[in-house]
Amino acid sequence: MKQRWVILIIAIGFILSTLVVALIIHISFFKSICPDTVCQTPECIEIAAEILNHLDTAVNPCDNFYKFACGGFIKSVEISDDSSEVSASTLVNDVIKSRIKDLLDESIDATVSHPFTLAKSYYQVCMDTDSVEQLEVSALHDLLAKIGGWPLLENASWSGKGLDWFYYVYKLHQMGVRTDYILKLRVNHDIKNTTFHILELDQPALDMPQNYFTDTEDHENALEEYRKYMTNVALYLGAEDYQAITQLEDVLQFEIRLANILEERVGYANITKFYNIMTVQDLETEHATIPWLEYINNIIAPDAEVTSHERILVLTPNYIRNLESLLQSTSKRAQINYIAWKAIDSLIPYLHHDLRVLQLEFKKAIYGITNEKPRWKECVDEVYKRFPIVISVQYVNLFPVDDIEEPISQMLRNIKMEYMGTIETSEMLNGHVKTVSLHKLDKMNDIIGYSPEILNDKKLEDLYSEVQILPNQYLQSFLHLNLLRERFQYKNLRVLKTRTAWLEESLGVQDGIYHNTFINTLTISPGVTEKNYYNKRHPNYLNYGGLGFEISREIARALFEVGQHFDDKGEFVKSRKKDSEEEIEDKTSCIMEQYGSYTIEDLGNKTINSLLTLENNIADNFGVKHTYDAYVEWARKNGNEKNLPGLKYTPVQLFWISFALNRCSKMTTEGLDVSVSVNRFAPAEFRVIGAISNVEDFSKDFECVPDSDMNPSDKCNL
Repeated sequence: MKQRWVILIIAIGFILSTLVVALIIHISFFKSICPDTVCQTPECIEIAAEILNHLDTAVNPCDNFYKFACGGFIKSVEISDDSSEVSASTLVNDVIKSRIKDLLDESIDATVSHPFTLAKSYYQVCMDTDSVEQLEVSALHDLLAKIGGWPLLENASWSGKGLDWFYYVYKLHQMGVRTDYILKLRVNHDIKNTTFHILELDQPALDMPQNYFTDTEDHENALEEYRKYMTNVALYLGAEDYQAITQLEDVLQFEIRLANILEERVGYANITKFYNIMTVQDLETEHATIPWLEYINNIIAPDAEVTSHERILVLTPNYIRNLESLLQSTSKRAQINYIAWKAIDSLIPYLHHDLRVLQLEFKKAIYGITNEKPRWKECVDEVYKRFPIVISVQYVNLFPVDDIEEPISQMLRNIKMEYMGTIETSEMLNGHVKTVSLHKLDKMNDIIGYSPEILNDKKLEDLYSEVQILPNQYLQSFLHLNLLRERFQYKNLRVLKTRTAWLEESLGVQDGIYHNTFINTLTISPGVTEKNYYNKRHPNYLNYGGLGFEISREIARALFEVGQHFDDKGEFVKSRKKDSEEEIEDKTSCIMEQYGSYTIEDLGNKTINSLLTLENNIADNFGVKHTYDAYVEWARKNGNEKNLPGLKYTPVQLFWISFALNRCSKMTTEGLDVSVSVNRFAPAEFRVIGAISNVEDFSKDFECVPDSDMNPSDKCNL
């Protein structure tokens, strides 16, 4: 018996020894292919595979880093037929929209707040396409009759006696229709006394790029499609062929002339260029053909009233002067046909499917969009636009961000520290400005996810207390909501900044990151924590390259662009010493020259408007450099992070890759052409290569030889 036990013990010992040896061999082998320096979590494996799919490793990163980082993405993704672009951002928004749809699809019960009940009801009205098809065109005819008729439809029976363009604006505004087609009047902070609000008078924004109207020969095809679209809508509504063609040609010529008197919207970082204060009496004296006191009071009634002594911030005084001449040389019929046409065009998304098809044909020619959005997407977008805070409250309740607030806050603090170092060592800022800037950074209020104020049920109830959603009446419900939104801003004309701050610091779930200059608050929407912008289970080099960069560029905007004129309380301050202006101009000129040299092959080597995109190009350059430095400092204190499996790149190289892949984009040729004309951001490729080619660290990390495309000798060093 004893001998049996000895044999058994020896046998067990041998087996255990064999297992230990096998385990050691297995671990050694595993380490040889999966060393401790590689992250093997499911999240790391998943993101590594995604990065690999984005890359085009056939491209040398030192030749064109964007094509290297995004080439695989561009080859593999398809632009949906209801859009002109697919990008990292649009893919994130698609996820958010799907979640919002699920929220709105849930049945309404007693536990749902009143504002969210309104949002759900509006969604249901939007989805009720049968009612839209039956009622909405007749509703449009009723609306036109109430404002005095569309001259084009009434032809000879429209006399126009006693009617002016501003009369039509009054009537349309009272009904909730957009009216900023000739003049734009809005309430904003008084830039030089931000405790108070002021009325701003501005030029309109066109629905097509301005250069389509000013460079008519280069955009003849687009104008012909616009002409065709206007004519087809008029014919659908009952116009005679000849009258539609001739009168709408007058409308088009008026819009072309209007576009040619618009002032260029650039260079707003120098606010003294557009801070032009006039009283209503000044306007009536200098521009007597427009009844300014009557006009302004009709727009802001019944929520406010002004006298002839009211101060108005006139943003575009040259436009106002030229507008008078344009109106005096244009017939009343053409002026009113224009306003009525623009109003109808703005309402088509809420009208019969046949009209929406005509608008889609136009969008196909201008943007390359070949199909309507699925109805649920259209309705989610519409509900979000009208109830952004309500939707965001419900979203964060289901998808909270509490567990990521602290790590994001730490990232934000680290980036701020880099900016503080830049300010302290700057030779272009005097001592006072350095002190003001450092204090502004220190006191900057950071909101991650949402402001606690938006969870205040009483405030939301009050905000939406006048809202009514009319069953089976999509158009009328929209007009009601639009009118209330317009009235809300005019109600705030006499309200102090402290009373409206809670709304200004709140962002909708799809709104990204934004620094509000007037209250010195940086708000990070919960939506940017989706996908690859930020994931607490990802290595920090990815998070800094994604969300960190977005935070950093907003801080740059707060300190070095329009924001440079405002202190920690949002009050106006003098920015720089005069003898630094020339040096600053040299540096910004370098950026303008750099970005102005980029050409877009798909658009026949068209160049970028480097003046239009200047402020964002500067923010990108500041942003990526300070984010990189913040990550390197974090890694120095916390130790190097593990690499990603299957990728041969170092942590700092993966920082740059993360920065690029979060900006990957693919656009239709038509959409790209429009974007280049109106977008204040450069195309994605040039945002990436423009910023990194100015950073010496990138060239060092990827060992780019001197004078390679991504390592030019003449870097723009901000």
